[in-house]
Amino acid sequence: MEFFTFDAFISVPTLITAYYVGVIFIPLLAFLNREVSVKWVRFLDEKTGLSKWKLLFVFAFLFVCFQIVWRMMFEMMIGYFQMHEYLRQLAG
Repeated sequence: MEFFTFDAFISVPTLITAYYVGVIFIPLLAFLNREVSVKWVRFLDEKTGLSKWKLLFVFAFLFVCFQIVWRMMFEMMIGYFQMHEYLRQLAG
């Protein structure tokens, strides 16, 4: 009942599950949407003149950066919820 009245926050395991769903499905959906991927590669190849290997390196670098930012976002949320629960215990 506390969950429905917003007296208790989403639990840490729920956030961890959401993290892994995002880590797996966001890149998978981006990879499976080949039409957009092919258009981006052609566009970047025409505009920048970079070889396909350099574009692959850029995409791999951006993928790693995305994963790091995604992880930091969830670590911050988990830390916030843990601090909130600890402060509630101290106050009560």
